[in-house]
Amino acid sequence: MPALVTAAALAATAPVVLAQTETTAATETTTPHVLVDTVGPDGWRIRFGPTNLGSLLESEQGRELWQPVVDPMLAAWAELTADETEFDALRTRLLSYGGRIRIGAWIGDEHRMGRDEPAATIAFVLYPDGRSDLAAIGEDLRETLYQSIPGDWREVQVDDTTVTARNGAEFLVSEPRLENGRLVVAASSTDDLALAFTRARSLAVDLGEPLRPDSPALTARIDFAQLIATAIANEPGSDGAIMKALGLTTVDVGKITLGTAGPRVLLEYAQQFTQDDRGLFSAFLPATQTVPILLQAVGEGSWTVGHFDCGKLYDCVLEAVAAAMAPDDEDLAADIKESLGVDPATDLLAHMTDEVMLWLPEPDSYDDGIDRTPWALTFRLKDDGAFAKGLFKMLPQARPFLQRERSEQHEDVELFRYGNMIGYDLWLAAGRGVFTIAGGRGAEDRLAEVLDRCKNLPAELAADQQRPADFATLARHLPPGCHGYAKGSATNIVSLPTSLWFELLQEVLPIPIPRPSLDPDEDAERREELDELLQAHRLDVARSATGYADRTWRLRFFW
Repeated sequence: MPALVTAAALAATAPVVLAQTETTAATETTTPHVLVDTVGPDGWRIRFGPTNLGSLLESEQGRELWQPVVDPMLAAWAELTADETEFDALRTRLLSYGGRIRIGAWIGDEHRMGRDEPAATIAFVLYPDGRSDLAAIGEDLRETLYQSIPGDWREVQVDDTTVTARNGAEFLVSEPRLENGRLVVAASSTDDLALAFTRARSLAVDLGEPLRPDSPALTARIDFAQLIATAIANEPGSDGAIMKALGLTTVDVGKITLGTAGPRVLLEYAQQFTQDDRGLFSAFLPATQTVPILLQAVGEGSWTVGHFDCGKLYDCVLEAVAAAMAPDDEDLAADIKESLGVDPATDLLAHMTDEVMLWLPEPDSYDDGIDRTPWALTFRLKDDGAFAKGLFKMLPQARPFLQRERSEQHEDVELFRYGNMIGYDLWLAAGRGVFTIAGGRGAEDRLAEVLDRCKNLPAELAADQQRPADFATLARHLPPGCHGYAKGSATNIVSLPTSLWFELLQEVLPIPIPRPSLDPDEDAERREELDELLQAHRLDVARSATGYADRTWRLRFFW
């Protein structure tokens, strides 16, 4: 239900001039570019109530965390109703609804009226759950449209049906209509509501048996192939060529699934491709099913071990830049070799594997700032001697942005400290089959720890070494072609200052949020209490696994 209210609110944000009564012809429907299949609030409660997260949210301490956030939202919602009694009835109806909800979105080739943005139509379908009054819910939603969207009601002819709709600033939104026992709502960013409503009807098909209580709470299918094909067709020649060089034409359907794996929440993202050679995606998401040998080098705290093909990334970027250059432009690869003093492809990247490990040791204090957070990034090498030769020939060319300040010997490997213009020191070393960079508090010690764990890495992993011990209970939930693992400690997350999280939220949220004024000592104490609460509900560790099979890359996140 929050999705319906949000979509209705979108309809009030930009002017669209529409006639009071108009007849438009509905055209043929298409598969939605985005299709969301979810359930009502009670369906979410049924699925996640038995999980560790559900027990935390229901606990007294858990309520102290989320109620200060939710209560102002409920108060704003209550202002849209006549009185408290009416709001309580409305809230009960909506929160008790557990039926299936389908949401479809189509992005059009045409533009929104008066704006240089693609047109969009959105359709919502609410299915009966066997106990809720969909007609009453429809009236509740109609009143929400009336209260939240300034404007007038108008009539639109859809085939032989007259549909009443609310004029919004950016969307024209139909009132909820009961059709064949299902509640249907359609919205359009143009004046073609008939097309939107016809598409909504195409979603409101008989889906057979109701969803099982253990089915996912949400799935979202995104047809990137259609969206990217349209984007490339609308781009000038060089931009379209760049998008192809980056591998965007190989991207197919993406799918998000949110459900459970026993007492854990399970979130999966699955991205399909049309071929294994996928440009930029071959670098970030290599088509391999081999578990990295670096899995044997993980330490305590948070870590991730997977694959990242630096050589493929370099080749792909060169190809994309070449696609944008004129035929008579200078050779970019030759320019890079001249400026760096080495050929990155042959002197560095050719000596690297695609195995990578990121390690965040457990913090000792909740008082450290982000600049003190310890970390180490490690790449496994084919030939550490040849790689080191190229690396240390190239680094002097980076002065004054990066310059060597100190060196230490750790057994048979030399460690180097490099300073930079922002005053953040980095320690790095190449030896024992790896290249490692470390920063933050105790970076030199962290670097030495990684080298110690890499001292006797096997040439390949035995069968019983290809899955971490604490992933044993998740064996049947791991993705096909599993080739990477990650383990996240809640301590690493909650140890970061609250102010940092607000800064991150400000970057991603569409509305500004005030930065809190927090006493550093009180904030550190609150974060320590949160860590204890997560441990009490067995939420102090999150795990994830990645895999590639059948031209599909998958990430499964368990919490």
